[in-house]
Amino acid sequence: TFDARRFTEPAAAEAAREAGRLDVRTRLKTANRRHSAAWYTVQSRADWESLRDVRLAHLRRSLTLDPLPTEPRALHTTGRIDGDGYRIENVTFESRPGVWVTANVYSPRPAREKMPGILIIHSHHAPKTQGELQGMGMTFARSGAVVLVMDQLGHGERRTHTFAAEQQYPGEYRASRQDYYFRYNTGVQLSLVGESLMGWMVGDIMTGATLVARRPGVDPSKLILLGAVAGGGDPAGVAGALDRRFAAVVPFNYGGYEPEDSFPLPDDAETTFNYAGGGSWESTRNLRLSARDGFMPWAVIGSIAPRGLIYAHEFRWDEPRDPVWKRLNTIFGLYEAGDKLGSAFGSGTVRGKTVADTHCTNIGALHRKQLYPLLEQWCGLTPPTEEYPERRTSDELRCRPADAAPFALHEVLQKIAAERLAAARARRAELDVAELRAALRRELGGLLGTVDSPGWEEDAARSAPQTVGPYVVEVVAPTSREATGPIPLPMTIIRAAGSESRASPPLVVAVAQGGKAALLKQKAELIRACIEQGGVFVAVDLRGTGETRPTDEGRGRTAGSTSRSSTEQMLGETILGQRLRDLLTTLAYLRARDEFSRSQIALYGDGLVAANSAERSPAAPLDAADLPTSSEPLGSTVCLLAALWDDSIAAVYGGGGLVSAATILEGPYFYVPHDAVLPGSLAQADLADLLAAQKARIKLADLRDGANRAASAMQRERLLADYQAIATGAGRGRVEIAESAPTAKALAAWLLTSPSGE
Repeated sequence: TFDARRFTEPAAAEAAREAGRLDVRTRLKTANRRHSAAWYTVQSRADWESLRDVRLAHLRRSLTLDPLPTEPRALHTTGRIDGDGYRIENVTFESRPGVWVTANVYSPRPAREKMPGILIIHSHHAPKTQGELQGMGMTFARSGAVVLVMDQLGHGERRTHTFAAEQQYPGEYRASRQDYYFRYNTGVQLSLVGESLMGWMVGDIMTGATLVARRPGVDPSKLILLGAVAGGGDPAGVAGALDRRFAAVVPFNYGGYEPEDSFPLPDDAETTFNYAGGGSWESTRNLRLSARDGFMPWAVIGSIAPRGLIYAHEFRWDEPRDPVWKRLNTIFGLYEAGDKLGSAFGSGTVRGKTVADTHCTNIGALHRKQLYPLLEQWCGLTPPTEEYPERRTSDELRCRPADAAPFALHEVLQKIAAERLAAARARRAELDVAELRAALRRELGGLLGTVDSPGWEEDAARSAPQTVGPYVVEVVAPTSREATGPIPLPMTIIRAAGSESRASPPLVVAVAQGGKAALLKQKAELIRACIEQGGVFVAVDLRGTGETRPTDEGRGRTAGSTSRSSTEQMLGETILGQRLRDLLTTLAYLRARDEFSRSQIALYGDGLVAANSAERSPAAPLDAADLPTSSEPLGSTVCLLAALWDDSIAAVYGGGGLVSAATILEGPYFYVPHDAVLPGSLAQADLADLLAAQKARIKLADLRDGANRAASAMQRERLLADYQAIATGAGRGRVEIAESAPTAKALAAWLLTSPSGE
């Protein structure tokens, strides 16, 4: 036993743990400054529109909304309610092939001419049947408008899970929050196939707008879009920017000042405000590439000008210091349309629990009263003299049978993934191994972010190697030469005592999400076997693992690692891509040391976590106390990627990795960390493609499915068959797939086999 830590002093250890987060914060601040500098060059309407158009184009590409989906399909009316001055129709329609929308349409009774059309996008708190939504639907209809209230994707009758009531799971959980929590699963699955939750929500809104605009008596020039306070304002703001049919847009809590922001803002908020926001598990708040490409929330809602915009806040608002409000006034001023910009706000705070804290589920009475005068001025909506109090039951507003199964979104995504992956494979079908490697580096590199190593700096403060029993142990931390500052790469190098004079011993370089400490503890037998057979074992902490993992950063849906992964995607990077860069930097460092082999390097990656039992159902509420264990496929994945980028890797062993990323789409429940899922990857390649492009020998074992269960024999056979169908020439026959790991001695011998000994 020995101390494998490189950083033993508290201050140095804390600096190592915080280096990755500091790097993210620094790049986020840089992005804010860069895009603010572009804003400061705007002097005219033409300047603004040039800036706006570029950013909206980036937004459409990020959301894969080009062309924009606007045509509803297969519209069905499944129920009708006639009330006092209003009618409700329960309708369903397809917004995309296989994607059904459930909605209630409120209209005046009797019908009128030249009516405004209103779309209300509900919050993440409750679906279309919630009381405030019903009240607005009936009240606005009685005032002479047609109102559409849809269930957002994953909510209400479109939910993907089975936990709509407390009795549907044996443990404690909040049934009313599951639609909201499962936005995470839905967002990750959509991302995997190259789509986005925001993009699909916006597509639903645009399709709904067409439905409303075509209703008899509706004036299509008077379309109004209302986005509710929590999770409704985000898609409403984006849809309002992209779809210029909306004459007025009200995106609550979106665009700038948010309920969580400090009050009051500092006097220098113009230069210090975080316009980009930050990543979290709620993907509609942190759009991929937004910080890199400049379609930040303020720019999105600013793009609504010169149409009507109400900058709306659920709670108190620091109007005098709000820098986004100042920018919006400038933009509307360029159009001489200051009368088309309004505001609405409440009082108190999101954490307050008094009557002064204006909480609401969607859009509260206090907030609605502030909207009426502006919507009357802009769109002719007659303000109600009083709000209609009647409410209908959820069953009355149901659009599908009460016993209908949850929406199988995963099946739609499986089809999309299969079609896109087949097309990508067809494009590469005639390539030889070298060409295939280059193509995958190009295609996956565009998804991973910056992959090329930035170079490294020597660890000037490293201590001399120490002799520990029969071993010589060196603990060192060269640093990756990042533009924002050094990122330490702590590693432990172990060799046999007395072997220092041996020329160029082979290397086994090992990585895992648990870091080098976990590798040294759990794989001691393998390490001994490698050293006894003449090798050098190197265990490395890639950024965010081991000594560089923040102590408060967990691995779940709401954990800091998920937030950091989301923020990286906003910046155009990925955690997986950064860790690949770290591993490539580590290899460059080791090759620069004369005492090690430059050509005989094997990579070892392992998950180091137990699989879930095949008997345990993966179905569980996302706030359950005892969720199934998540896999940790980083080690296997990053080693295979490194061997794709590095032509001289001799062998790769991967344990505990995913048998196929497509298994994440086998149901609404999966257990794979956010930072291990590469956005868009299933539209380009799966594990079989990565294996077919390898020059190195590959051995995979203990593979898992998306629910972190041991891969079945059928799944392993399918992987092998897919690999053999893709691989050509020298690429064939270099891959072994086993159910379980070999013995330590056998694996060490395989890892240390020289290329000439194959």
